[in-house]
Amino acid sequence: MNKPYELTAQEWVEVAAVRDVWESWGLEGEEDPVGVLQECVYAVRFDYLNGGPGYCGPLYILKGDGDPEIPPVVLVREEGQLAAV
Repeated sequence: MNKPYELTAQEWVEVAAVRDVWESWGLEGEEDPVGVLQECVYAVRFDYLNGGPGYCGPLYILKGDGDPEIPPVVLVREEGQLAAV
């Protein structure tokens, strides 16, 4: 149950549309933001179930291939849209 899943093609498109992701990876003006992300970002999705009251749903973790000390970007679904935490 608590295992990571590879992102689908549609999930990559949705992740690439998140403003915080654009800013984190400098995607403004890129012709193929999805392709850029797929080449330089490690990404997984968890089917997250909170152990108590709170968020349950997809949890995405994105980590760039640069400085390992820079924290990952975490996304959750809010009102049908992905949003950075």
